[in-house]
Amino acid sequence: MAAASKRIAVVDDHALFLAGMTQLIDNMGENIQTVAFSDGVELLQSMDSGTRFDLVITDLSMTRMNGLMLVKSLRNKGYSFPVVIVSGVDKALSDVETFAAGADRFVHKGDDFLELSNAIEDLLGLKSRRRKIQTVAAENLGPRQLEIVKLLTTGASNGDISNQLKISENTVKTHLKNIYSVLGVRNRVECVQKAASLGLTKTW
Repeated sequence: MAAASKRIAVVDDHALFLAGMTQLIDNMGENIQTVAFSDGVELLQSMDSGTRFDLVITDLSMTRMNGLMLVKSLRNKGYSFPVVIVSGVDKALSDVETFAAGADRFVHKGDDFLELSNAIEDLLGLKSRRRKIQTVAAENLGPRQLEIVKLLTTGASNGDISNQLKISENTVKTHLKNIYSVLGVRNRVECVQKAASLGLTKTW
């Protein structure tokens, strides 16, 4: 039986960051569904109408309602699901401030996406599933293909990869086709995102 989807609300008043983060989280797996909100008030209104979530990820600094106020409002309404606060501020929010507001985790926007994906998996109990997927992916990608994935994360072109690994560009294209198939992606961008979410680039 397929695992039930986990619903994640993502709240940020910066449209580009909101779109990018929801796409990255969606790429973590088929059992994750994200819903984007441009501010906390919209999220609270949605939940008051009966919408339910398993996790909320909210920006700290927002114009209409900041992240700390949103977390306190959620807790005051009796919602006990985990909340992650993210921020790009130079001074990271301390654990004391995070927990005092009722949040469960703080992630800096400058961190690698793996930090956020690890937090999501920890809080939703998906860690063991990710390890299984990571193991299967790694076992089905050869050493050369893992090298190519690593080079893709640096922005290397097919020509760059060909030169660095001393193989033809046609061979690079063949490897990429196989890599995409194993990871279940369609292009370079999705490949890099999937590799990052699985932690493949952290295992070498």
